[in-house]
Amino acid sequence: MKDVSETKVSQETLELAADTLTGDVTAFLIDRLRDWECAYRYMPEHQQRAVIDDAMRAAGHLVESVVSIIAADGRETIPIRVKKVENDGAKIKVTIEASKEDANRHALFDAAGCVGHLVVADPEKFSGGDVPAPDPDEPNLPNVDDDELPDLE
Repeated sequence: MKDVSETKVSQETLELAADTLTGDVTAFLIDRLRDWECAYRYMPEHQQRAVIDDAMRAAGHLVESVVSIIAADGRETIPIRVKKVENDGAKIKVTIEASKEDANRHALFDAAGCVGHLVVADPEKFSGGDVPAPDPDEPNLPNVDDDELPDLE
């Protein structure tokens, strides 16, 4: 598979993706901060975990959206799920699913029998990194060797 860094994408698409990501991240942060009753550092561990999980879901959605924008590069596209791929030795057969509500669905029907290109827009390539951990409700006990413990006898 081609390295992502080798892909040529128009400057307009990159700017659109950056603007979209910037606006969506800002909206996510402001929406969440408005609803918090106290600062993150004062939340119990389970609430911090919920905040982290919510942020991870939102980040995944944002990355998926930006990857789709970049992969489309200004072309009409229809988001799909690849359900099945078969290789019979002579050809590869791909089964896909798309939303019947998509604005470009008619273009897909019109394209039956025509040549097309399937672009693999895998957001997993852009996911990962360090995931923050919630602060424990209780601090860990210090590690002490048995030799350092006071003799209580």
